Amino acid sequence: MSLPKSFIESIVEYKQSISKFDDAVDEYIFAYLIKAVEYGHIDIVQEIVNFMSIDINAVYIQKWNPSITLLCKAIMSPKINGQPKINMVKYLLTLGANPNLKYIDDDGDEYFALYTAGILYIQGTMIKDKTWNPENTKDAIEIIQILVQSGADINQQTKEYSNIMCVGVMFNSLDLIKLCISDYGAIITNICLMIALSYEKTNDDIIRYLVYEKKFIHTVDEIKTNIRLESRLHQSEDEFILMDKMIELWIK
Repeated sequence: MSLPKSFIESIVEYKQSISKFDDAVDEYIFAYLIKAVEYGHIDIVQEIVNFMSIDINAVYIQKWNPSITLLCKAIMSPKINGQPKINMVKYLLTLGANPNLKYIDDDGDEYFALYTAGILYIQGTMIKDKTWNPENTKDAIEIIQILVQSGADINQQTKEYSNIMCVGVMFNSLDLIKLCISDYGAIITNICLMIALSYEKTNDDIIRYLVYEKKFIHTVDEIKTNIRLESRLHQSEDEFILMDKMIELWIK
C-alpha cells in the first residue's frame, strides 16, 4: 500500500502556497501518519516523513483518540496482515524515536515506551479476554529487548514512581519481573515492594521473590523509612501503620 503521489504533492503545494501556517493541514497529515503507524505501513510513514518535516518524538493530540507518541502507538497496535509490530518499532527508532520519551495522556497518566511494552506483555497473559492476543507477550519480549538495546532505561519511572516492574507486580506476572531483573538488571524499588505488599491480589510468590530471593532489604526500619519517603504523597497514616505490620510479617 502506498499513498498516491498526488495526495502528498497536493498537501505540500498547499502548505507552500499559504503564508500562514495551517494547523488543519498538519492535523490531517498527522492523523494519516498515526493510522499508518497503527496498521504497520512503513512505506506510508516513509513517504510522509520524506515529504514533510515530521517531529518523530512529538506527542500527537487527536480529537477522538488519546494523545500518544508514535513509538508507543506502534507498540500497542495490533498485528495487521501478519506484519510484526516490531518492524514498525525498529523503523521509528532508526528515525530517531526516543525510547525514554515520556508523555501524559488525556487522563493525566504518564507513559513511556518500556512501560507500554510491559502492558503489552500483560495483555498476552490475560487470555480470558478474547479481545487480547496471547501473541502479545512474545511481541513484548522482542520489543523490550530492542528498546533496551536502543538506550531505554529499564528502571525508568512515571511521575507516580511506577515502572515496568510495577506493571509486573500489579498484574501478577512473575515472569515479567524475572525477565526485567535477570535479562536487563532491573532494580527492585521500594515502591515496587510497597505495591506488592499493599495490593491484596498480589501473588505470594511475587512477594517472596522480591523480598527473599533478591535480599535488597537490610532492616525493617530501613524499608519502612524508604517506603514512607517514596510514597509520602500517596499513603495516609493508617495505611502506613498497616504497611508497617505487613513489612514486619514478611521480613521476619
